[in-house]
Amino acid sequence: MTKVYCYLLFTLVCASATEAQNQPQLIIVQPARPGQKMEDGKSKMWVDGKVVAQTYCGGGSDLFSVSMKISLRFTNLSNRPVILARKIPGPLAIRVAKNPEALRIGRFEYNPSIDPAVAELPKSPLLGNTPDSKYFSILPPGETFETRISTVIFGTQTRKKGSVGKGKHVLQLGLETWPYQWPWYTPVDASKLAGRWSEYGHLITGNVYTEPVPFIIPEKVRVEPCE
Repeated sequence: MTKVYCYLLFTLVCASATEAQNQPQLIIVQPARPGQKMEDGKSKMWVDGKVVAQTYCGGGSDLFSVSMKISLRFTNLSNRPVILARKIPGPLAIRVAKNPEALRIGRFEYNPSIDPAVAELPKSPLLGNTPDSKYFSILPPGETFETRISTVIFGTQTRKKGSVGKGKHVLQLGLETWPYQWPWYTPVDASKLAGRWSEYGHLITGNVYTEPVPFIIPEKVRVEPCE
């Protein structure tokens, strides 16, 4: 059976009431910043990124999709090793503002409600007594993990409400660091793994915002038909 995944940039009503009840709550903690004093024994993750590719599709300049490929870097700012899943799911929050200060005070240009939908949950991998390097990265203090994800926003060149206009902006993504749960995979009890793997490091399972990621909607864009 073909597996279908989708993100809607506005509220999506789930077909199954059970799925809706099991939908994870997006509880996002601001990441630690370089130079921030660490509390003893606490794990802090700093996430920055940059846009490495940007394309446009849609019906014209009034409203179009802006597809972005974003390179992410996770940095362990704690004083102990951390265990981070290599698979970072698509964002559960997307925020756009004119600059970092506007982002900080909540003056968003774009902040849609996003509800993931899935036709069928793939099975989670079998996870044993040690973190499998195929699925997890162990980061000593100060070390980094890099990956790429894709996201989409709505753009415009005519100041259409609910979309991002031409010019400079910053993007902030809310990311889920534990993929092995609904709606990505059949659920795995992370708390049991955390205890089993404690000698290797602290298992990261929370959610985090990235640092502001700058990008530009050009004065003129070439909008291709969407496939």
